[in-house]
Parts: sequence; structure tokens; C-alpha cells
Amino acid sequence: FAWSNGPLSVKADQDGVEVMLGAVGFKVTAAGFEHIGGTVEHDGHNIGFDHLHKDTQPQQGALSGPPQ
Repeated sequence: FAWSNGPLSVKADQDGVEVMLGAVGFKVTAAGFEHIGGTVEHDGHNIGFDHLHKDTQPQQGALSGPPQ
């Protein structure tokens, strides 16, 4: 199945579902959920790969975001 209307497109088959709005969208497969392009935000805060952590005290082996 494939459908589009302007910048919105939906593709679905036995491998999964992909929804795109221009260059931003998501894909759901049996392996999981993938965010494509754009940022990931929650309550106005970027929670994507480049958000910063402040005042953290990582334990041995723990990882934190980049320094501020």
C-alpha cells in the first residue's frame, strides 16, 4: 500500500509502516520504532541525541550527554 498527498506519504507492507511529512517521519517494523529527520521533543524540550545533561554524576560505565 502506498498513498501520498502533497508532502504527506504513507507506505505499508508486510515489513512495516512508514509515515513521512516532507523529510520528517517515522517507521514501525517488527524490529521497533525509528524516528526519521527532525528533532524529538517533549514538553518543549529537545530529548533527541544532542540534548545536554547538567549536574550529572555518572557511575562507573555510565554515559552522559556532551558537556555544557
